[in-house]
Amino acid sequence: MRPSLASFASAALLWGCKASVPASPVDAGTPAAATAAAQPAIPGAPDVPVTIPPVKRPVTHLVVMLHGYGADAQSFARISRMVTSRLSTAEVLIPDAFDPYEGGPTGRQWFSRQGNLEAERLERVARAGQRLSAWLDAELQRRGLLADRLVVVGFSQGGMLAGWLALNRGQRPAAVVVMSGQVVQSAAAVPTRGRAAPVLVVHGEADRVIPVDVVDPGVQLLESAGLKVTRRVLPGLGHGVQVDELNEIAMFLAEATGER
Repeated sequence: MRPSLASFASAALLWGCKASVPASPVDAGTPAAATAAAQPAIPGAPDVPVTIPPVKRPVTHLVVMLHGYGADAQSFARISRMVTSRLSTAEVLIPDAFDPYEGGPTGRQWFSRQGNLEAERLERVARAGQRLSAWLDAELQRRGLLADRLVVVGFSQGGMLAGWLALNRGQRPAAVVVMSGQVVQSAAAVPTRGRAAPVLVVHGEADRVIPVDVVDPGVQLLESAGLKVTRRVLPGLGHGVQVDELNEIAMFLAEATGER
């Protein structure tokens, strides 16, 4: 999903929204910290990831931000800066998704929504998750970081991949945030190995794109795998985000990475 900050007090990420992100008191001016990195693009993506460099080194964590269906890395950059604002030794990568957006001339998607999506959802999410996981391994290795130094934050379709990675990475990430997404996994295939990594699941109560009914089954899957889940359902919020939510995510990430 392509985000737009409506004001300092609230932000919205609407399904298929193509609006640019106006400046606000939080992120006014040119986003000098978010630049294209001299590194490989994600497989299939046209551009290298947008990178937010660490405030200080050495780098202790790699944070990967996964945009939603129809968005792209640049459109997710300002929200990414907000949720990682409390992290001083993390490098942040915001990749474009694998494939061109099937609904318009711009934007990207992690997997297609066309055809028989309900019957193929598990397969499509798993296939995209495996491709993404291989890229994440390479990026961690490039930085000399262990797999448990990875942090993944995803919105909508990106949130589906974040949930998949929380369950299926060989070594669990340091933290995962699923924003307005759905945990897609067969209950019979939920792994039980690994440490109790923290996962924050945030969803709008009024979401009509991915209904709030998916939250509790997803939380149950994550908890059955031994993950430590924090659940937040936000009254009145549709398929989008609020600044208070972004601040909570920032505090969650700081605590999970030892910077709080």
